[in-house]
Amino acid sequence: IGVDLKKDHQVIEAAYDDSSGVTARFNLNLLHHLNRRFGLSLPVGRFRHLAYYNQEEGRVEMHLMATEPISFEVGGQAFELDRDETIRTEVSYKYSPEEFRRIAEAAGFELERVWTDERRYFSLQCLRVPAAPR
Repeated sequence: IGVDLKKDHQVIEAAYDDSSGVTARFNLNLLHHLNRRFGLSLPVGRFRHLAYYNQEEGRVEMHLMATEPISFEVGGQAFELDRDETIRTEVSYKYSPEEFRRIAEAAGFELERVWTDERRYFSLQCLRVPAAPR
């Protein structure tokens, strides 16, 4: 299993809010997709990408933030967003090796081996199902 490891919040935030805007375009594309797929008219230009690391929860949160008050309808249901109100679009958890080991063990697996990159930003975790008692 690939596991994104906890690291300095600035490294994480730079990856999810890159200076070239790739992640912002990806996130905003969600609105374009909803407009095409469901015949909506969400005003894409009135949203901006927001990504930050929630250190307490150990996760990155990506949002689309209204830059001004927005009213729209989905499936006959009216919605209103105030300026700076957000729609959360993604949550990506980061784990320490020990946290992931505990999660794996709680799910009934044993950690057999862990590989990481040189910076310890990412890991591959080899898990196995323990042998059943005879």
